[in-house]
Parts: sequence; C-alpha cells; structure tokens
Amino acid sequence: MGTELSLGTCVRPFAVIPICALFILPHNPADPLADARVDNAPQVASTPVPPPKPKEIHFGDHFNVTMPDGRLISGTYVGQANQWQDLPWTGNKIGDPRYLWEYKHWFIWLAPVGANLNRPTWIDP
Repeated sequence: MGTELSLGTCVRPFAVIPICALFILPHNPADPLADARVDNAPQVASTPVPPPKPKEIHFGDHFNVTMPDGRLISGTYVGQANQWQDLPWTGNKIGDPRYLWEYKHWFIWLAPVGANLNRPTWIDP
C-alpha cells in the first residue's frame, strides 16, 4: 500500500508554522509602568488653591487639637509666651494651649500617655 497524499496532509504543516511563529519571534512587550508615569497623565488646568487663612484667636476661645497619638483635646486659649522658660509650670489646667513665639508653635498642657496623670507637662502636638 502506498502513502496517500491528500491536500489536508500537505497543507497542515504550513498552518502550524504561523501559529508557532507567534511564540518564537521577538516582540515588544508593553511597558507595565507606562500608565503610572507622571508625564503620561493628561494635562489638566488647575486653579491655584489659596493657603488657609489663620483664624484669629482671642483669650478664652475654645478650639480642638488632635494629638499625634489620636487624642482629641478641647483647649481654651489662655495666652502666649516668648520662650520655653516663660511657660508657667503651675496653675495650668489640662488642655490649656499656649503659643510659644520662640518655636512659632502651640504647646498644650497635658499628661503624656502612659505617664503618671499627676505629672502633666507642656506637649508639642
């Protein structure tokens, strides 16, 4: 018996070659970080946001302070001091804030977390 050649057996190898070529030939992979690049973002016209205006505070005004440890303190403005040495160490109530001009920052009279509650001190929030 001889080998029969049909059109299907002759064409089949040529049909497989293009499929294999897809996996073998080099190709340019997509850049996975292209969408994350800053220069790839669409240009958007932004309006400048004005800086927040400081709120004027007067003696006796109440305001809330969030401490770094998450505590929310309700403070009553009691004054300011020029230097650290000028801060009063007696006669303060828990939550009394004072503005210290030397550091241009607020300090709050509080007991540190985990410390003796009878020993409050000035804390920089």
